[in-house]
Amino acid sequence: AQIAVGLPAELLRRRPDVRAAERTLAADTAKIGQAEAARYPSLKLFGVIGLGGTHVSDLTRLDDFAAIGAPMLSWNFLDFGRAKARVLGSPAAPAAGCAANALNSLSRSQDDRWIGGVCGGIARATGVASWVWRLLFLLGVCFAGSGLVLYLLLWLLLPPAPLGLPAPGERPTAS
Repeated sequence: AQIAVGLPAELLRRRPDVRAAERTLAADTAKIGQAEAARYPSLKLFGVIGLGGTHVSDLTRLDDFAAIGAPMLSWNFLDFGRAKARVLGSPAAPAAGCAANALNSLSRSQDDRWIGGVCGGIARATGVASWVWRLLFLLGVCFAGSGLVLYLLLWLLLPPAPLGLPAPGERPTAS
């Protein structure tokens, strides 16, 4: 029987189970990076270049050359916290009934409020920061006041969130 001579680190690198664990860790780290990148906006540039004409000889003339380019900005900020759940490694809520659960959990916030607590309540239900909702309602005011009308309707229709006070006889816990 031969005894392998060398440094312990070199012996570990040669073991297939250690190499497999390293590759699994690298793959999981890459998935976390991809999920983190999905939380932010992405800018894509796309374009079309073409030649046209009615005859084959028209394809050699640069008079019929056409080019179009445009940027595209995409951002999934209304995904109800699914991207954040992917980063944290917890499974996202099932798609079936997700919208119904989000609607049923809507309430006006008592602690994150500037006027009526509507934006704070929507932020708690969706996982999107309340300042984003405030900005969206403010932008909606620019569109014939629809943001103001929607905010007032939600203020009237949404119930206030419970204060979270302990029941009689229970000791309050610090969170």
